Amino acid sequence: MTIKEILRSFADHMQKEYNYYLRSPQSFPGEWHGLKFTFLGHGDYMVVFRYQDLAIKIPKRSDYPLEKDKERLLTLKPWSSYEKYVAHDSNWIATRFIQGERLDKLWESDSLVLTDEAILHLEFDLRHSMIATSYLPWDVELFNLIKTPQGHLKLIDTGEFLNRQELPVYEQKEAFQASLERINKAILLLSEHVTRSLPHQQHK
Repeated sequence: MTIKEILRSFADHMQKEYNYYLRSPQSFPGEWHGLKFTFLGHGDYMVVFRYQDLAIKIPKRSDYPLEKDKERLLTLKPWSSYEKYVAHDSNWIATRFIQGERLDKLWESDSLVLTDEAILHLEFDLRHSMIATSYLPWDVELFNLIKTPQGHLKLIDTGEFLNRQELPVYEQKEAFQASLERINKAILLLSEHVTRSLPHQQHK
């Protein structure tokens, strides 16, 4: 079987049995057990597994519009802070797996160390992409951000981004402002964390 065929078969099984696997995420049937799929998490619409250097996103519903996800990912490709499209099929979509640690976990363990440069780069990508495209950043939360081994910040899921073109004209300005507020809130939170940590670092 090709990799695409393996993933299609795996995704087909997951769509039928995902509730079971959310309770026992590593209990794969024998035919996939040796392929080293790793459960990463799930949201309202997707179950996510790691396979080699890919993050495989499998819709919980078979009628989920994957083509829209592909279009969004390709549109956002120029900005390095976002997940990167690799391939898709009828029942899965693959992005490049992002190495690193989630910011919410680092925050909880009081081990989050960030640089101003990393925050500024993330802020630039969020603001510039919402001007240059129709996609509005939405889920800019700690659980959705990864700190890479190089210290960069990456948004691991853009699935909640709003497409302005799909909104009524009278709602577009309000959505744009709401997206800006979410970005401002996230950047302020990260910037204040850096500021609070500076005296401690200087004391050392």
